[in-house]
Amino acid sequence: MSEHVQPSDLSVTTVCTPSPPTQSPIPTSTKTYTIPSWNGKIDTKLMADYLTSKLENSRLFFHNEVKMFVEEDSTWKPKTEKVGMYNVAEHIQHVADTIRYMVEGAFSPNGWEDMNFDVTNPECHHNQSVTKAMQCYDENMDYAIEMLQKHHNKLFELLPKNWLFKPHHTLEKIYEIILDHNAHHRGALAQYGRMMEKEPPFPYGPRHDNAYNM
Repeated sequence: MSEHVQPSDLSVTTVCTPSPPTQSPIPTSTKTYTIPSWNGKIDTKLMADYLTSKLENSRLFFHNEVKMFVEEDSTWKPKTEKVGMYNVAEHIQHVADTIRYMVEGAFSPNGWEDMNFDVTNPECHHNQSVTKAMQCYDENMDYAIEMLQKHHNKLFELLPKNWLFKPHHTLEKIYEIILDHNAHHRGALAQYGRMMEKEPPFPYGPRHDNAYNM
């Protein structure tokens, strides 16, 4: 007959001691940040190609979503009386501006301190046209990819001290922020479309007609 442990035999207090960290904190005084799991052996060109693929996918998804808008929709916004709310064209332009803002700030000795959309990209900023905003979006995505490929060896270098991001941010993380920002505003534009009684397209490429019936 097996011996059972009675509740009274168990300790009423369990102390969980966290395991000591296996990696040292990310250094703030050195220039290069390496990914611990890769043991510092990083093929930066391969990583740049991977990020380029992600950027091109993000561009495709954004185009697929925005194609529901026509030029006449450019100045529509959910609340016409609300100050500071983007209309459709301004919303797209904001995404385009942010791509260039992120990339130029990452390569500037002063970080993002001196950045001003009116100065860095005056021909695009404040436009009121969906068509022109998308042209700026594509131009800035091309610029982002060009800089990524040209400077792939700097992907994991720590950015200069700046007011916007923490010291451990790298160029690679800036590109991840661009991808996240694109996705965020793609979703917001889908809601604009629904409020305009449009049907937002499936953004991830051609969809099987019976996809929802499978």
